[in-house]
Amino acid sequence: MEGDLKRKNILSLEPGLEKRRVKRRALYLGEGHQVQVKRISGENFQAEIVELSAEGMTISCETESFSLSPGELISVCYQVPGVEANPVYAIVLNQSEQSFLGRTSRRVGLSYVGEPRLPEDAERRHSKRFLCSQEFPPIAFCEEALFLQEFLYFKLHEISANGARLRISDHFNSLIPGLIIELKVFFPTEGVLAQKVEIKSIQLSSDLSHSFVSVKCLGDLKAWRQRAGSYLFFHGLASSKALRRAGLYEKDSYRGMRVCHPESEEDWQKILELRLQAYQAVGKFKTAKERGDMLDRYDSFSRQLLCRLGQDIIACSRIVFVGKDPDRSEHHALGVEIPDFLWKEGFVEVSRACAKPEYWGSDSFTVLLRHMGRIVYQSGFRYMVANCNPNLWPLYKKIGFKKTGVVFAAFGTEDCNLIVMDIKRVFEVRDASFVGFNLISLPPVEYIHQREHSTPLRIRWLLRLHRILNPLIRKVFFWLKSRKKRL
Repeated sequence: MEGDLKRKNILSLEPGLEKRRVKRRALYLGEGHQVQVKRISGENFQAEIVELSAEGMTISCETESFSLSPGELISVCYQVPGVEANPVYAIVLNQSEQSFLGRTSRRVGLSYVGEPRLPEDAERRHSKRFLCSQEFPPIAFCEEALFLQEFLYFKLHEISANGARLRISDHFNSLIPGLIIELKVFFPTEGVLAQKVEIKSIQLSSDLSHSFVSVKCLGDLKAWRQRAGSYLFFHGLASSKALRRAGLYEKDSYRGMRVCHPESEEDWQKILELRLQAYQAVGKFKTAKERGDMLDRYDSFSRQLLCRLGQDIIACSRIVFVGKDPDRSEHHALGVEIPDFLWKEGFVEVSRACAKPEYWGSDSFTVLLRHMGRIVYQSGFRYMVANCNPNLWPLYKKIGFKKTGVVFAAFGTEDCNLIVMDIKRVFEVRDASFVGFNLISLPPVEYIHQREHSTPLRIRWLLRLHRILNPLIRKVFFWLKSRKKRL
């Protein structure tokens, strides 16, 4: 067993690792920087750290009964009061004796290595890593474990669901594999998160200008995965689908999205390409072979909306201004019996709403609906008409749509429902769920106040009522939802 472990680690050593590549920081004897050294045979003894670097350490021991040989594999564990650490493997590089004031001590040079593995046992990452933005990277800091009133500062280079890879330029630090530290991470747009991590490995860059520190998160990972996922999503570094596959997820993803109109012919071609990709992903428009096949006559009297994440178009939809003209209604062309009150008041139709498959499940649809509701209200229309299948009805219902009772067969579905939203009632917050109120109602209310379409006193009371009741309604809703799941 001992011979196998030695062979595995010696084979895994990089050429030239026995030479110091960075300067080590000296520690004074008697300061209490103790480590426990354990041999493969089970023997162990106490030693004290006298030099420390990102590559290894030098320990001093007065025990003469133990003699370590160069190339021997041992495990070392911090024994410093108030510091948590797990054992780390190290290779003995050299050994010497030193006498001072009549005391003779044995000094041993060590170099850190990973857990024993054969060369053919390639290390497998249990979760995918994502590169951080170079323009807005997350930063982190922690207190030094051994040195009082000193701090270490990092940039996050890569992020995963279970940890991260940090970059640090300071080689004069007390970081060693196995050390457990309290890391405070600042994610742009997400704030500061305190996370306990364990250092798994430390690697020097090729030019020796900085080190890469791989850490594993400990404890509850929910906050880490949510903030890391939101950061990656908002900066366009990963899609919703990629995050879910990696064990991460984004929260309130609508904050990173913006809605606009096509600004060029290139944008318009991307809309058609997105329609073709999204609809064929669910088995529709199978006969369409190119993006030009997704163009129809209703595009000529409609307004196109794009949902962007960064510079990438992730979703799109259109508003068809039907008014009272049957020739402009896509549902009328399909033979759907549209209720008379819609023809009397005039309405608009929402159609061709689609998103990239990798962004399904994000807030792109609700973001589009929020802006469509504002456009419809500003255009003077009251009703917004759409259709949905039974699987999507719960989502439309939460937003504020209601069924008209008309069911028809179209778009590959036999039970397609014609649904309608009364924009005026939703904006006046008289007939909307709290989800619809938050996502759709509040911005138009602010718009009404700016345009002086209503009395300022009424708007002030409306906003004040929203701030008071919204947290209470949210708590009741989630309590009922959790109770329903338990039942």
